[in-house]
Amino acid sequence: MGRVVLATMGSWGDIFPVIGLAKGLAEAGHDVRVAASPAYDELVQGEGLEFSGIGPALGFSDYARDPKILSGRLGGFV
Repeated sequence: MGRVVLATMGSWGDIFPVIGLAKGLAEAGHDVRVAASPAYDELVQGEGLEFSGIGPALGFSDYARDPKILSGRLGGFV
């Protein structure tokens, strides 16, 4: 089967669907890795998936404290 990297720089609303997709792909026989903020390392690996950290280690509390982090208009990621 194929090798797949699923990358996201989002919050929990992005990481949980990626985890679900990754698990489905892995069950279908693909070699899957999730690439996301290092803050999600334990969460992803806890689901039995390979993980690579990308970008700053921003977690849910960081986004909640400063939601403009993800706004490209305000100098964030998007």
